[in-house]
Amino acid sequence: MTLNTHSTLVFYQFYGFWSRYRAISIMGFSKLIRPKGNVGGKLLGTGSGLAFSRKPNEGQYARFAV
Repeated sequence: MTLNTHSTLVFYQFYGFWSRYRAISIMGFSKLIRPKGNVGGKLLGTGSGLAFSRKPNEGQYARFAV
């Protein structure tokens, strides 16, 4: 049996306080919900600055799904 799978990496950008607040809350609840046919996935945050940073960028997130 052969499984046909593919992976995706999607970046999201949020502007404004309420949009960022909603994005953070969705990340918290998204572990409870998995779309049909989704084998696995991970929600990723990004750092601010030009390189790796400990300070998070609350306006930009990424989603990796298989």
